[in-house]
Order: sequence, then C-alpha cells, then structure tokens
Amino acid sequence: MPSLSNLTAGARQSGRGSKRIRNDASINFAQALKEANKTVEEHSKTKATIQKYDCYYKQAVKFVREFANDEASKEAARKEHQAKLGQPDDDIDDSRYQEDPLTCMPPDFDTAFDGPPKPFTPLAIAMFLSEKCVKQNCKVGVAYAIYSSMLNHYENLDGIGNDKYRGDWVCDEKTGTCGGNPAKSGQVQRMLHSIKKKDAEVVGERKHARAMSYEDMGKMHAHAEATCPSAEACERFKHCGNGYYEPLFPELLSKRAEHLYYSAYSTLSFAIWTRCHETCQLQKKHFDFNMPPKCCSNGEVHERFSVNLRHRKNWQNKMESGELGVEGHYYNIYSRPDEPAVDAYHHVHEWVRFYSDVILRRPLKDSDYIFPTINFSKLTANPEKPSDSVAMQKIITRVADASGLSNSEACKYTTHCFRRGGAQYRFMFAPLGKRWTLARIRWWAGWAEGEHGDTLIRYLLDELSNYEEDHRDALCPVDEAANKSHLGEDRALRPFTAEDGKQFFKHCDRLLETQFQNLTNRLIEAVESQNSKSASACQPLVQAAHAHPNHTTHAAGPIRTLQQHPDSAPYPAPAPWAIPVQRSLLHVQPSPNASTPYYYVSLPSQRHPHHCEAANLAAVTPSAPLPTIHWQPPAVCPQISEPLLPPQERHTLPRISKKDPHLQWKTVVNDWECPQPERCPIPLRSWDPDWYKETKQAMMYHVRKTIAEEYIIRYNRDDARFLEDYPEHTRGITPLFSAIQANHIKLGLARPRAKRNGARK
Repeated sequence: MPSLSNLTAGARQSGRGSKRIRNDASINFAQALKEANKTVEEHSKTKATIQKYDCYYKQAVKFVREFANDEASKEAARKEHQAKLGQPDDDIDDSRYQEDPLTCMPPDFDTAFDGPPKPFTPLAIAMFLSEKCVKQNCKVGVAYAIYSSMLNHYENLDGIGNDKYRGDWVCDEKTGTCGGNPAKSGQVQRMLHSIKKKDAEVVGERKHARAMSYEDMGKMHAHAEATCPSAEACERFKHCGNGYYEPLFPELLSKRAEHLYYSAYSTLSFAIWTRCHETCQLQKKHFDFNMPPKCCSNGEVHERFSVNLRHRKNWQNKMESGELGVEGHYYNIYSRPDEPAVDAYHHVHEWVRFYSDVILRRPLKDSDYIFPTINFSKLTANPEKPSDSVAMQKIITRVADASGLSNSEACKYTTHCFRRGGAQYRFMFAPLGKRWTLARIRWWAGWAEGEHGDTLIRYLLDELSNYEEDHRDALCPVDEAANKSHLGEDRALRPFTAEDGKQFFKHCDRLLETQFQNLTNRLIEAVESQNSKSASACQPLVQAAHAHPNHTTHAAGPIRTLQQHPDSAPYPAPAPWAIPVQRSLLHVQPSPNASTPYYYVSLPSQRHPHHCEAANLAAVTPSAPLPTIHWQPPAVCPQISEPLLPPQERHTLPRISKKDPHLQWKTVVNDWECPQPERCPIPLRSWDPDWYKETKQAMMYHVRKTIAEEYIIRYNRDDARFLEDYPEHTRGITPLFSAIQANHIKLGLARPRAKRNGARK
C-alpha cells in the first residue's frame, strides 16, 4: 500500500501545479525576471495611479531640460556680450568676485532624471516642486503627488532584484557615489514642508462638503411632494398616428421626471452611503427587484430589493485583503413608509417604472444604467452612458435652493453630502435604539479593517466632538449640555421632575397666549377690511337676518338659534359692525320657498356661542359694510380617454462610439440598412418620420441619412473613391457631414441654409 507521502507526491506531479512548472521550465532566467518586473510594474499600483505618476515624471524631465537649455542660452549670451566690450583681461581684478559653486548650475543638469540618480537629482526634484507649487500656485496635493511619483520611479528603477534605491538618500561628495531614493533626501523633504506651511498660511474661508441631515432630506422631500405633479395628472399621451405619441402636458412630465430621478438618487445614496460615481455606475444587473419578502421572527413581513455594489472606491485593496468576495457587496433595501423622505425602496421603484415605461418605453436591459445621462426637457436618455458628478451637482444645488436650504459657497451641499449625512445619521442622530455600532458602520460604508483613523474621525467623530464639547449655549436657562453621556442621551432618559412639569405648563401658557393674540389680531384685521367696503353689498345678508331671526343656516338646512353657554365667561356682546365674516364661509343659494330668490350666510357650527349671537346678526343694519357675495362654479376636469402610457417602444438613434473616429461612417451605413437586435432592431432607412420627431432627433437623423445615401447611392459603395473624396471621415461623422454638404452646394444638389431674415448666405 503506498504511503501518504507517495500519494501526495503523485498528486503534486499530476496536478495543475506540475503543468505550470513544465510550462515555465522552458523560460530562461532573463525572461522570467523580465516577466516578474513587468508584473510588478503593471499591478503594484492601479492603472490610473500609474498614468498619473508617469505624467508627473515626464513633466519633471521636460522642466529640467528646458531650464538647462535656457541657462545655457543665457550664459552664451553673457559671454558674447562680454567679448564685445573689448576690455583688457587685466583691467579689473575679479578674483575676489568668483561665483559660489553652490549657486552654479551643475554640469549635465539636463540629465538629472536620466538613468540612475545623480548627486544633483534631489536639487532637480526640489526645483520642480517649487516651479509647480510656488510659481504656478498649485496646492500641496500636487506636491505630494510629484513626491510619490519620484519615490515610485526610483524604487522600481532596477526591478525587483535590486533594492539600491529604496532606502534613505546617501551621496558621497568626494566620489559622487549615490545610494537610496533621492525623493527621501533632505532637500526634497524641506521643500515639501515649506509648501505645506505656505498653503497653511494662506487660509481663506473654509470650504467643505456639508452633510445632508435627516431634517434636510425631509425638507427637500416635502418641497418636491408639494410641487411635483402626480402620475395621473401628467403621464397621459395622445396618439398622433403611425405609432407616434405626444405627451399632453410635456412641461409637467419633465418636472415629474426630474423629481423622480433626484429622489431615487438621493435616497439610495443616503441609504447605502455611496459616492457619486458609485451610484451613477449602478446598472440594472446590479439590482434584484424580485427578492422574496423578509419574514421576521415576530411574524412581520417586509418588502425589499437587493443592490450589489461592485464599484466602491478602493475596491482593489479590499479584494487583496480578502475582506470582500468576488461577488461584491450586497445591501438589502427595505420599504419604509414611515420615513418617506429616505424611503429608497419606494423612490427607486418609482423611478425605474417611469424610466422604463415613459422614457425608454421598453423593459430595462441588464446593461442599462439606472441613472443615465438624461435631457429632462426632451425626455430622452442614453441608457448606455451613466450620469456624472457635474450633472448631479447641478440638480442637488437646484433642489436645495428651491427647498429654502442654506447652500452657501463656504458650506454647500455636494455630491458627497448624502454619504456623510447617512453615516452621521446612523451613528449619532437616529432615534434611540436605532443607532448603529462602529463595526456595522465600517461594514456598511465599505471601509477596510485597517482604515485610517482620520477617515472615521472626519465622518463621525469630528461631528460628535463638536456636538458634545460645544458650550456656546452655556447661558441657556435650560441645561442642554450633551457632554455627560453619548450625544446627551441622559436628557431623554431622565425621569420627569416637578421642575420639568412647572416649565412645561409655563410653556403651554405662553403658546396659548400667543395663539390667542394672533387670533385677536386677525379678527381686527378682518373687521377693518370689512368696514372699507360698500354698504350696498350687505343687503342680501340683512334680508337673511330679518327673515330668519332665530336660526343659523347650514349649507342646505334649517337655521337654529345660537344660545350663550351658561358656563361661559360674560364677554360683552360685540357691536354689529364687529362680526368678522370670511369670504370662504359665504354660501350663495336661492330660497326654495320664495318666487324671488334671496341669499343668506352660512356660519360655522363650531364657533363659540358667546362670540356671535343671533341678536347681533339680526341687528345688522344696511349701513354695516359686509363683503360682496360671489359665486364661482367648481372647476370640472375633462375626462381624457387617451391611454395612460403609450403601448409602443420609444425609438432613439443608436449611440456611435467615439473611440475610432475613422470608422464611424461605417457604423452609420450599417445602422442605415442592417437590422441589429441589440443595437438597432429596425434599420434607420425604415424608420417612420414621427419616431425621430418625437425624440427631437430629426437633425441627427438627417446627418446619418445624408452620409449613408452619399455612400450607397452617389458612390455606389465604392470605398476607395468615397474615402479619397472625403478625407474628413478620419475626424468623425460631423466633419464628414459638413464636407458632403459643401460638396452638394458646390454641385448644385443643395442650397445654402437661409438666414433668419430670409436672405441667402
């Protein structure tokens, strides 16, 4: 029986590892080292970081070479000028005025960044830092980016097999031998410190992203709900024939589209604490709207959907640490009708429905972005291109200003406000019993186990410290100090004392007194406005008072006598002119028992008896000014028999990639005559004119039609002749269309475009 070691050895020989070893055995040492160095170079940093470092390094090389060339030109000009003076060599003894070697440019200074570091390489780095951050006035972030670029360049200069340039900088002045990283030299470090101090001295008004609080979300939601049209009011269309549908109320529909778009974006970002690019990168495939409801242990059932967030910042680092699996980071979003301002479940569902049924008029594909680039006025969207931070910032600013929130430049709402606000709300400002621990907050925000402490401090602890250690209200009669417990929770948990009861009743008395004073002022204003009107307007009311002296009218019923309550205070009876009558309380109706109709007033049945007595109403004389009675019929909304939503899909022109401009004309021709199920199911040549008129794309359609017909009809699909006559095709379809139009005008096939006054160009 073979031993375990033999079995293990056999398994190793027949496994995948042995196959890799046999394949790698044919590679020599130089090739293996080259592959290893290439792997480190490509994957030690992200692609964007490598590109940024390479850009700064090339700028430094260019700066040093240009500076050296300028200095050489100046030195040559100085020597030429001195030679023209013709002075004898022994005229002036200038031995005492020899130039300091430290102020002279080293020879071969233009090669400071070529190959291994040289004794003057740290000087070149420091001078480049000064050029960028002092002369060009760049911020300290640029200085640290340049420093990191140089540090990375020299650490990987000789590949993984040599650590000569990874330590501290050492230079032997006698022999000129250098070692270590020049970016770690004293010259570079002093320059970085000086630039940092320079920026710290020029401190203007602090500008930082303001956190979107739960109360601010409520204000913006209330404003949106008050101004946003309902679906029944605006999601109606009329059929114009040939499958073309036109909205009955386009302005209302555009307003509703922007409201739903913003509400879905803001509530989702507030719920899962995403940055702008993370939210905009979400596609239909990242959502699971068919999740079964959650059955809780107490028997409650809650609706939900799931979001798979795969585009978190520092995603690569979390994959390396093994904190996240390859499947992503899942968040379950539950329905919260008790919190409508932050109910992401409801708002995302509403936006997806509107996006699919009204804008695209087709089911969403897995590759469609949930928050695409969109034109609200035309109600057109490009589901293949996500929105960006610039567009989102405009919407946030517009909604914040319209909601009446302070949004100054020094402290404004940015696209990052929902992430900060959501994190602070769950940690500090949520109701008692609903606040989260730091462990849950770290997981929910996507922060790693070893996340820098300043990140948590910036998001949470700074705000908490400001809240608990803020003593600006120390002189307040009521002690509101929050430094005795976490967020001052002891104030909400302490027992109700006699002093609290006394303060509570005082507060109630002040509120009642204020409300009564406001009511009195309103009554006085009403009386003064009634006295300024004509006396002739009160004749119908006087007739009603004398005809029914013992009754008060309802909308259509008998009049009853108003008696003073026996327990009420003996207020003096108001004068006849002191009866306030609001316009909204007047009801004009003809009498059912008289041939000549008369009119009477309907008083509210809940008015206090001693404030208005029947005797006072009967005593009203024709000279008492009362309001003129007007009757307005109720507005009748016409019934619209059109369908709520058009049954057909909205047709939009397929997007043309800008990656290869010289091939765009071929894409246009292919879209014109070939059906493509995923891109263009119906060829453009078979489109009904109403389709591109509906989406306001008539001009774009005309451009593609002109190019396709020029190639197919006039050039009979001759690629060589077409490309020779129109070299503008290499720049894209817009220059190509302009060239075709100019050629048609030259040949008399088209006329120049008329000016606004009707004259030809």
